Parts: sequence; C-alpha cells; structure tokens
Amino acid sequence: MKRLLLIMGIMLAVFTIAACDGEEEDVSIDPTFERLVVAEREPDESPYVREKQESVLVEIHLDNPSNLPVNTVTINDRVYRVNSFLEGTTPQMVMLEINVRSLTGLTEYEVQRIEYTDGVQVRTLNVGENNTFSVFVLRSLPNANISNARVDTEAVMVDVALNDPDGVVIDDTARATLYNVEDTLLENPLETKSLDIGFNALTFDGLLSATSYKVIVEVDYDREDGEGVQTDYELTRRTPLMTLAKTPPTGVFADVNAEETAITFDLDFNDPDTVLGDGNVMVEVTRDGDEITTVPIDDFDHLTHVVDGLFNNTTYTLKLLATFNLNDGAGDHSDVVLAETSITTLELPVPTLDASLTTFSRDNVIFSIDTASLEAIDGLEAGSLEATLYRVDENEEKHVIAFAPLFDGAFRFEVERLLADMDVYVEMTAKIDLGDGQGALRRVVFDDTFGT
Repeated sequence: MKRLLLIMGIMLAVFTIAACDGEEEDVSIDPTFERLVVAEREPDESPYVREKQESVLVEIHLDNPSNLPVNTVTINDRVYRVNSFLEGTTPQMVMLEINVRSLTGLTEYEVQRIEYTDGVQVRTLNVGENNTFSVFVLRSLPNANISNARVDTEAVMVDVALNDPDGVVIDDTARATLYNVEDTLLENPLETKSLDIGFNALTFDGLLSATSYKVIVEVDYDREDGEGVQTDYELTRRTPLMTLAKTPPTGVFADVNAEETAITFDLDFNDPDTVLGDGNVMVEVTRDGDEITTVPIDDFDHLTHVVDGLFNNTTYTLKLLATFNLNDGAGDHSDVVLAETSITTLELPVPTLDASLTTFSRDNVIFSIDTASLEAIDGLEAGSLEATLYRVDENEEKHVIAFAPLFDGAFRFEVERLLADMDVYVEMTAKIDLGDGQGALRRVVFDDTFGT
C-alpha cells in the first residue's frame, strides 16, 4: 500500500511540472516611428506657409503592433500630452495641431521623443530621422481704419489710422484716394494723398456740392514670401460721403415807390453760400409782357435803385432775376426769378392854358392866349391848338356855334348875332402827349362858360 501511494505521488508531480512548462510568457513589442504627415502631405524641403497664430496639423505614424498607449509627444522641447491629442488619434497615429505663434519667418520643427506605457512602466522612443518639418510664418498685412468723417459744401474730411506691425508697406506707397461714388471701376481718381504710418488727418476740398464720394486706402507691400511686391492692395474704404448742398439764394423787393415817370426800389438778399456774383443779377422791367429795360445789380447791399423814363399812369412789372451755380454739377441756373412785383406810375395832369375873354359882342367873340402858358405845355403838337364855341340850351346840351383857329395869339369867333340871356361855353383843345404810352391825344386845355 505505501509503495502504491508513493508511485501515485511521483506521477502527480510529473504531470504538474509538465503542465507548468506548457504556459507561454506574455511579452509586449515596443513601438517604432514610421513617418510624419504634416498638413496632409509628407514633409519635404518646401516649408508650410501659415499666418501668425494659425495651426498646422501633424500626424505621427507609428508601428505599434502591441497597441501600447502613447502618453506624450515632444516637439521642439515642448511636451504635448494626451489631452492635447486630436480626436482620431490611435495607438498607430497621434494627431496634433501645433500653433505657429507670431514669430515670423522660417522655423524648423523636430519630433524628438514619444513616451508610451508598456503596461508596467513608462518608456521613451527617441526619434532620430525623417522627423522634421519647416513652417514659414508670414509677416502680418497692414491694416487701416477710416473714422471721424465730416463734410461741408465743398470738402470731405476723414481721419485715417494706418498700422503696419511688421513693416511690409513699401515706402511712400501708402495713400488715400478720393473717387466719385459712381466711379465703380475706379478709373477717374479725383485726388490722392500720401499717408504716414499712424494717424493721418485728411481734407479733400474743391469738390462738388450735393455729391457722393468715396475714400479708398491702398498700399504696395512685400511680405518676403516669395510672391514679390503686391501693388494697389486695398485696406479699407469709406462710402458714401455726400457733400452738403448749397442753399439757393433768395431776394425780395422792398420800399417800391412810383412817381409819374420813375420807379424806385430797394432789394434784400439772402445768399448764405455766396453763389451770387457780379453781373449775374438784374431787375427786368416789363410793360404788358414786353421788356422795357433791365437794371444790373452789382451791389447787394441795401441800396435804392431808380428806373426812369417811364410812362405815367402805366403798370410795370419788376422781376428780380439771378444766374447762379450751386456747384453741384448741374451747371448754371439761368435767369431764376427770385421775386416779382407790379406797380403803376402816377398819372400826369393835363396841362392848362391861360386865356381871357377880351372881346364880346353880338357878332364877335375874342379870347386872348397867354403865350408863356402855351409854351409851358410839354408834349404839345405844333399847330394843334383850336377852340370851339357852344350854345348851352336849357337841358345843358351843347350846340356848336363856331370854330376858331389860333391866330396871332388869340381865338376870334365870328358869330351871327348872339341872343340875349344865352349861356355860351368855350372849349380849347390841343394834341398833347402826356407820356402815358397813348401818344398825342386831343385834350381840353381851357374851358369856360359865360352868359350873354
């Protein structure tokens, strides 16, 4: 029995040892660096070009058959930990975005080390070849701001702040140019002013009123990126900038007065933008729509103007006319009626003749004429003076008795016996031009009634 138990124990030990010898040891394989992919291509001698503060996508490809987790990647002594790895990272490929910051020019980046865990301890993979790439960071473009825009009737004023942080603007090329807002192709620059780096206060004057303009800021620059000098680069513009409209002038007649053959008047003007000029203002005088005369107005102060040589008892129309330019591109506004008024000259009385009854008999009546009073009648037509003797009946109706021409300073009426208690009326008339536009008309210059 003891021998049997000994044999069974020996066999059990043998089977146990055999079983232990059949187990395999669990040994992991370290990863190795395969290649870089930067911005979706493998690096070569040409650098990647970026603006300041932009990023570049870096893919670090590994041969990692044991899928050991990567903890950190060191690039240019900067450690990127697992929390900075991008979505899509696997044990076979680590994805990073590297900010190129603000240092301009060429920078070389080197993937130096990769740390990973083998399940027991942290290990380091030193990368020694095919592990670099270059990034060229561009110098910043200049920028500009147009502010504090102001306008008046003939000028546009703006402030321009020009910033060139990396000094790429070519000397003496920074400029602000004024265009009409309708010049969409920028073919007709109106004025160009040079700009300094920093603050610039600009005034574009001598412009049209009530017109829209635009200001464009441009530079020529070289970022030293191999592209050479870039010309006519627009930084900013301000539009529209409309100049103020000029106010049309106004004028009124004041203190208009009439005499028999003359009219006097004053004028009051309001010309806030001084668009009236010498020789461009006049008063037109018309009668029944026909121009009689014009009065040039060369002095716009409050002065009295006279129009003489007019007809009496006649209505005249006065028009205040002005030609002016509002400087808005529309040209001259010609003969604009600023004010209008009408007035009638005073009526001249018919002159009278001094005459006296010097002879009165039944068959002869003589009136003597005062020669001085006859000569004093203006506008008398020579030889037109004549007299008529009338009988006045009980109904106050007149009946011609006799006519008499002027002879030797007197009128001599020869009659066939005047009746007693008869009312006799004498009337002397002459053709006289009173200057009322009607010409020489026969008018009564003397009349008288006497009884027999």
